[in-house]
Amino acid sequence: MDKKIKGYMTAEQINEGNYYLEGMCNDTFRCWIDTRINGRSASLADNGNISLPLLKELDEKIMPLVEKAKKNPYQEGLDRVATTPQPKEQKFPIGARVRIADNLGQFMSHFIKGVDATVEYTYKHAYQHGSAKSYSLNIDGIGSTAWYEEHQLTLIEE
Repeated sequence: MDKKIKGYMTAEQINEGNYYLEGMCNDTFRCWIDTRINGRSASLADNGNISLPLLKELDEKIMPLVEKAKKNPYQEGLDRVATTPQPKEQKFPIGARVRIADNLGQFMSHFIKGVDATVEYTYKHAYQHGSAKSYSLNIDGIGSTAWYEEHQLTLIEE
């Protein structure tokens, strides 16, 4: 005996189902954002109309993207500097003390000049392309700043 079950929903039933499904999705998204992103407790974020399977999917598929977006966008470059040798064409080694020129030219006139600093890394070292002659420096009493060009720096001590 070949039986076929035929399903049928009226337009009204479809609309009502969509209404509840949309509400459940919206509530689930709000709960996920409140608990995972904003750090609220689930009891304050949840009004009871959530989908646990959808929460799990959001945790597995979306949370890694959120975590990646929260990271310092320059962290990958800083990690590379810490774990790889500096480029051969880099004149000043990491940790070298340099003096920044008094005259940096018209396009860098707003940069700090005429002071001592410590070499942190070059653009090429951090990002694997570009110039090994553009330096990030830790300026005494001020902190990190970039990009000073090699010809604007004088070696004080290695």
